[in-house]
Amino acid sequence: IRCFCRRAFRSSAPSAVHVKDAVSGALSSMESEFESLESRLQQSGDVSYSAVIEELEKLEAPVEYSWGVVNHLMGVKNSDELRAAHGEVQGEVVK
Repeated sequence: IRCFCRRAFRSSAPSAVHVKDAVSGALSSMESEFESLESRLQQSGDVSYSAVIEELEKLEAPVEYSWGVVNHLMGVKNSDELRAAHGEVQGEVVK
């Protein structure tokens, strides 16, 4: 997860310019992985906790981590640019 976030933010010091790409990339990846999981579950018929919930948690982790970085930045390095970037992607994250 941390590797994903580092690649997504492409910097040792993430900033507002990285927010949209990082969060959008994490969301896009999660959506495609969800479709794949959904297909696998339909084929296998396995609806056990580990097959569904644990896999969903793995899919959501990169989004949660990336969004956590963004929210942390909002607390420690708040700026007009960061608030604008946060507002731009927030709707997609909470959807």
